[in-house]
Amino acid sequence: MNNVFYLMDTAQFRCTEKTDNQELKKILKQQFNIDARRINRLTMASLLAVLPLSLIDKKTHLYTGTAFSSPEKFNQQMDRLFHKEIPKPFDFIYNIANAPAFEIAKTLALQGNALNCVVPYDEYTAWQQILSMAVSDLLLNNTQNALMCLAYEYVNGDCDAQSLILSKNNQPHKIADIRLVENKNKTDFSGSLIELLQHKHNVILPINEKYQIEFNCRVGFPAHHCPAGATNDLIF
Repeated sequence: MNNVFYLMDTAQFRCTEKTDNQELKKILKQQFNIDARRINRLTMASLLAVLPLSLIDKKTHLYTGTAFSSPEKFNQQMDRLFHKEIPKPFDFIYNIANAPAFEIAKTLALQGNALNCVVPYDEYTAWQQILSMAVSDLLLNNTQNALMCLAYEYVNGDCDAQSLILSKNNQPHKIADIRLVENKNKTDFSGSLIELLQHKHNVILPINEKYQIEFNCRVGFPAHHCPAGATNDLIF
């Protein structure tokens, strides 16, 4: 079994509660021609973390991780029930945990599998869960490419979403070589995985009790920038 694969691209999107949903919808429409009229805040953040990526193969498998659902939509739905009103259909639909995975797959016209993993508000554990699924499929040749997105919408309205593309195929524009090795009980993980990869040559992350993955990165690789017209509150 070949235990080597490659990091091809990364992106990150952040916004605070100061950025309202109308601003996010405006960016999606102007920059990516996406109509987000009924999409919740969590899903919009997920899309804005994925759409800047350079995705070539439509057979790419998708792996998303979210902390269940959008707090905004959940609270709206519970408020209507509390007042004995019928929940709006799209509030219910976009309160389902796999809504970001569905919208990403639909928007990118992906033909591969799309899996959603409910993760805790802990990036270290969340990336372990997502990477475990993606790496397993890559090493078993279930797919040649894996797109991963970890997205959080916090109760106060802040959003943080990160995305990676891994591939079995070595290409000149790769960002890092990745190797699966036996766990040495060592990790460099702290804070944002994307930022860690941008600033360190070697990054180690255990994905289970037996194995860890080691990123051998090209330090200082270009980051995706905030689209024109976005406010200073937004970070891409």
